[in-house]
Amino acid sequence: MVVAVARIDAATGKTELASARVAVQSAAAERPRADALVRDRFVARRFNGRDNVLSGLSAVVAEGAAGLAFQSAEWIEHALAIIQHRGIGEPVLIRIDDTVTGELVLAMPLVVGRRRGLTFAEGIDASVADYCAPLVGHGMPTDVDAVAGAIWSAFSGALGDVDVIALDKIPEAVVGKATALAAHPLARDSKFRGNRLEIADTVDAFVALRGKRYRKEAERCRRRLEEMGTVRFRRMASAAEAEAAYRQLETWQRERHLDAGHVYCLDEPDIRHFYLDLALAHLDTGFVSIFELAVDDVPIAILYGTEHQGTFTLLRIADAGGVWKPVSPGRMVVLEMMRYEVARDVRSIDMGIGDYPFKRWIGCEPYRLVDLVVARSIKGRPYVALDRLKSWARRHEQLRRAFQQIKRFSQGRAGKSGGSEPRDGDGQDES
Repeated sequence: MVVAVARIDAATGKTELASARVAVQSAAAERPRADALVRDRFVARRFNGRDNVLSGLSAVVAEGAAGLAFQSAEWIEHALAIIQHRGIGEPVLIRIDDTVTGELVLAMPLVVGRRRGLTFAEGIDASVADYCAPLVGHGMPTDVDAVAGAIWSAFSGALGDVDVIALDKIPEAVVGKATALAAHPLARDSKFRGNRLEIADTVDAFVALRGKRYRKEAERCRRRLEEMGTVRFRRMASAAEAEAAYRQLETWQRERHLDAGHVYCLDEPDIRHFYLDLALAHLDTGFVSIFELAVDDVPIAILYGTEHQGTFTLLRIADAGGVWKPVSPGRMVVLEMMRYEVARDVRSIDMGIGDYPFKRWIGCEPYRLVDLVVARSIKGRPYVALDRLKSWARRHEQLRRAFQQIKRFSQGRAGKSGGSEPRDGDGQDES
């Protein structure tokens, strides 16, 4: 940017602005050219169909793209079975490259389909993905804010005649790299938050850093478990073991949610098959793990998760409850999973979306997710306007509920005594 500075001649008293004016005019003439260069810097290509999407994802990973498990070829291959079964739409992959450096900027798997008379482009969620994020390449500029508009223009342009682009639960960064899509001016806070933790040293050191109360609670639960019998933690190694553990996990989760009166969808046939088929297909590769915590060979907690590019993501967890609840089996299986992963030098643990007590207890740091809904046609504008109105109403309802909770807490605080960490929902997660 050129700043015009007036200089006053001491002899004549005249202000010399001529050179500054010329500089400003020159800059103004150059600005459209610079904007055009940024606009033309990024080129997007669209790949249609299952096979092209999967091969495209494998290609960008081979080029060093950073991504989440939910957008990996391993995950997408199984999620597309749900997409096909439900007739949601056609899978596509948008790939953006930097024409200056020739490097990959980002790649985004999507599904394009019609409903309500409109054509939507959405993330491949299929009711099983926690996050919607692009795979980010080495070509993603460090000055993301300066080029986010040009990247979006290339991205949306490659989608053609869609009426609405609707992306939700977008992280601002993937493995430390900005996603660019989250920088769109219409992006708004999601109703969800991600949850993660980093283990710098050993798990015991991590527990100690959480404070005396946390450490003593973990030690108490472990000690009581050992008093009950021989404690065993293991990763399911065979298909038979994995299927038996998954069925038990499923039973515990279903019972807990139905008893609580929740709407429960994880037992729908295509979703059940998704998780089981994914586990059986990738037990040997390490992409999926099913862990079991048992006492005297009696399972008391089961955890299902995925490991991808140095991050373990917890997907499902449940415990036996009942007589085991006082020893917090859900918390204990998480700590054992952390020890297992750290031993393999995996130190980033993502606990997924959902605000559950055991996630706060374990020390998760919540992080921001955004939703982005953009109209690409006149037909799509009413839908987007209604969506924003619903979002506004939801935010105000959340504020009202938060205020009521604070009020109830302040009114009931007197006379409350300290106790152990809350156990409601311990090890119970619907993610």
